[in-house]
Amino acid sequence: MNEIKGSALAGVTVVVTRPREQAGEMIAKLEERKACPYVLPLIRTVGADDLTPLDRALQHLESYDAVLFTSVNAVRYFFRRAGELAAADGTEGIVSRLKRLFVAAVGPTTARALHKHGLSRVHVPPDYKQEGLVAMLKDGLKPESRLLYPRAKVVRPYLLDQLRQSGYVVEDVIIYQTQYATDNKETFVQDLKKGRIDVITFTSASTVKAFDQLLNVHNISKKDLAVTIACIGPVTAKEAEKRGLAVQVVAKEHTIAGLIDALEVFYSLQR
Repeated sequence: MNEIKGSALAGVTVVVTRPREQAGEMIAKLEERKACPYVLPLIRTVGADDLTPLDRALQHLESYDAVLFTSVNAVRYFFRRAGELAAADGTEGIVSRLKRLFVAAVGPTTARALHKHGLSRVHVPPDYKQEGLVAMLKDGLKPESRLLYPRAKVVRPYLLDQLRQSGYVVEDVIIYQTQYATDNKETFVQDLKKGRIDVITFTSASTVKAFDQLLNVHNISKKDLAVTIACIGPVTAKEAEKRGLAVQVVAKEHTIAGLIDALEVFYSLQR
């Protein structure tokens, strides 16, 4: 959606629940449309407690046929550790080693994070979710291929289950974990109760779970929420609905830009 002059989102208060360090793109795009971003980080990420499995995988990277990235955070923690190891032992740079492998990203945002590290060739499925990634891998790699999957501690099991059932050898390595950041949110709770919030956006199942925890802590009934619930895709929407949230907006393109476009359409129809 190219036309933003006279945006239907002008003056709409939109809550951004992403981690603060990852909220910049969404804030900028909302401000372009004259919306009012309300930054409410509900999750944060930290490195895994034990990085030994990742260290071992990095040392033997050539033994894999492909590396799979399903989030920007996975890219960030993967390259952070790779850089630390390279500085310590003087091994060959990670980028030149990865260029010999099939590198896959679940969507364009994750792919852009890889591009920033110097990887120009990244395979991205047309459907930006695990189902699309599995289909792409089946088309591009033969069964019994060895795949490295650096991931969060808690992930949707679909990718692992489907690939292993199809005969791929997948080594999943936990490199970071997500924590809820629902403390010190009293100002938001008051704004929510007083009707100062128009939209709450969710860009992952983790943000939904954290919001659910926040509501429970403050004894807020989901039935009383007078806000628009908007989700980046069907997986996130399913988690929200499972927890009793009435989802009104689901992005067709599962990206930040797609989510904001979907909100634009939704509000334009309310006029």
